[in-house]
Amino acid sequence: MFGFCEQEPWDPAWAAIILTRVTKRGPYSKGITRRDEILTVALRLFAENGYRGTSLREIARECGLSAAGLCHYFGSKEDLFVAVLDKRDEVDSERAGRHEGLLDAIVDVIERNAEVPGLVELYTTMAASASDPGHPASAFFARHYEATRSAVRQRLVRAQEHGELPPRLDPDRLAVLLTAVMDGLQIQWTVDGSLDMSEHLRLLWQILEGGMCSSETPAVSDGTPVE
Repeated sequence: MFGFCEQEPWDPAWAAIILTRVTKRGPYSKGITRRDEILTVALRLFAENGYRGTSLREIARECGLSAAGLCHYFGSKEDLFVAVLDKRDEVDSERAGRHEGLLDAIVDVIERNAEVPGLVELYTTMAASASDPGHPASAFFARHYEATRSAVRQRLVRAQEHGELPPRLDPDRLAVLLTAVMDGLQIQWTVDGSLDMSEHLRLLWQILEGGMCSSETPAVSDGTPVE
């Protein structure tokens, strides 16, 4: 997955996760802290054992809880899975924030994701369920894509301002395309692990440096506008 959200929109449904960064007192604070601990353990187990190799019972055992105790913090296994993805977005966002340039940030996140195929498998599995409005993944992916496109667009604009990309590129359309390419590459990678996602992204960046994907009407090789 590619969590690349420099600043995610506020969503009350995910307030508990965001509030883990705030120090408070009392039982409520302890509950939030415990929830974050569970997410950290689940994140590690999915990374180590994969989506299909990780059970709720194993997560509960690692956290010193019963299955019923785990359900106290998360209403269902789907809610837990989506919360893990949200936590992973948070981790990826912090990782990407270490880099000034868009390409370096994306490549770093991709290379890290290639080391944790279980989380990529979880992401693609939940993405397949996101088309169902009633599934917990639906709201997550709506937020995820909106925030990712926004963050990518901001970095594209900065790259243009610094002369790294041609100014005639349309950052809005390009942010949509880059997000689609990142997701598409990881889906292919889950099928063929020999695929070098970083190499293909660098190739795409070289193409963009040449000025492809402008805001003007696209044209075929002989200059004829595409109808």
